[in-house]
Amino acid sequence: MTAAVASVEAIECERKYSIDARAELPELDRIDGVEGTSVDHQVLTATYYDAGDLRLLRAGITLRRRVGGSDEGWHLKLPIDGDSRTELRLPLSAGSTPPDRLTNVVSARLRAASLGPVATITTDRESHRLLSFDDAVLAEVVLDQVHGCAATVGATPVEWREVEVEWDPHAKSLLVELERRLAAAGAVRANHPNKLSRVLVAPVDEPAAKPRDSSEAWSAYLDAQCEAIVGADLGFRRGGAEAVHEIRVAMRRARSALGVIDDVVGNESHAQLIDELRWLGGELAVTRDVEVQRDRLTDLLSTIDRELIADSVPGRIAAYFADRERVERGRAVDALNSPRYFHLLDALFDAASSFAGRPADASGDVTAALARIRHRVHKRVANVSRTSDQRERETAAHRARKGVKLMRYAFEVTRPLAEHSADVAIAGLGELQGILGEHQDSVVARKELLALRRAAEVAGEDAFVYGVMYQREDDIAADLLARLPHAWKHAENVCRKVKIHH
Repeated sequence: MTAAVASVEAIECERKYSIDARAELPELDRIDGVEGTSVDHQVLTATYYDAGDLRLLRAGITLRRRVGGSDEGWHLKLPIDGDSRTELRLPLSAGSTPPDRLTNVVSARLRAASLGPVATITTDRESHRLLSFDDAVLAEVVLDQVHGCAATVGATPVEWREVEVEWDPHAKSLLVELERRLAAAGAVRANHPNKLSRVLVAPVDEPAAKPRDSSEAWSAYLDAQCEAIVGADLGFRRGGAEAVHEIRVAMRRARSALGVIDDVVGNESHAQLIDELRWLGGELAVTRDVEVQRDRLTDLLSTIDRELIADSVPGRIAAYFADRERVERGRAVDALNSPRYFHLLDALFDAASSFAGRPADASGDVTAALARIRHRVHKRVANVSRTSDQRERETAAHRARKGVKLMRYAFEVTRPLAEHSADVAIAGLGELQGILGEHQDSVVARKELLALRRAAEVAGEDAFVYGVMYQREDDIAADLLARLPHAWKHAENVCRKVKIHH
């Protein structure tokens, strides 16, 4: 897994239009801001690769090897939103089979599935580029004659004509006039997102219907967490700053959902999967902690009187976290490339789909399960104020934080069955989670400050400011715990009012 996943990366904004077999493109000159046009002709032949179940295509991802044109090579297209996609490109010299530098990006989506050719598409393209006064390309309008055939034996070739408009993201206003002219020429928005979808007649996932019972709610929630993990994994492999955090949050949500499900139905059928999610969370935990503490202590240092800060301090803090970040990121990379992780994802997807069609009466008593969770968390929160020993109190607060997170996610799982009453409970628990989460961050920050102070003293540096920062963190933690009883009382009250509709 490397930061440079491809030799070229580009953002592509594109729309497709169906056009009659005899229709021609409208005039594309005399548009405000367009100073000229250039026209050329290309023949493009692309072989598309996917798993047998088209899992890339179903996720809006395409991987192809294209010959011909100015950008021939390997192209991996990843959806962003709406009409926008990220395209990662490698030259043809990258090989005759899908390059690892591209397939690694989507390895969480593929997992153990093998890639193979699924279709070949040849496009006879007439391209019109609309240019600015300095010859920059504002938009490209192409008329494509397309011939495609699936790779399966006996597949019937398909042919059609279409128009593609690709525009510079900074020149979107031009799209309005281009669409007006295309409409006048009889072009209409195509109902297929890409050429491969039309060749394979790939099914389009319909918007999920509102869950009618607990089983459907569980299935939808777990499926959403699966997709969140896979999406964040892709971000991690491309260097996303928040990706590890996003993976961990989705895993915690999934773990909580599975725990609620097992509690409701009265068994531990998901115990092994819960343990695996806990394992992965542990592998990624320190990576996230390092990111949080680096930012926290850097921000805290900026609030300290400059006269108290020795010249060596900013550099020591930066180097301390940079070294740890390299080590922990390597650990995360190893975990997210391991067969164990991919098996975990397969098991989680299987768990999400296992509830489809399950009768509602198999869901058990959700209200009673939520009450049991609330009772357990109540005891954990109460334990925080029952001890005067600081370390024991911090341990109790950490246990309460874990319980509150799981409780909040439990209400999220059942939210479709409770509607607005669950929203209030989730918000109250979110506030409580924030208090306990910052308290834990403060506990960890004090440990980091002690380590930094010791290292500074060994190096003969002025370590006074670390003590100042330690006291600030101690004060923050005390203030947060003082707010805990009132925040829990509010959260517990609103949670009691949640009504589950079976």
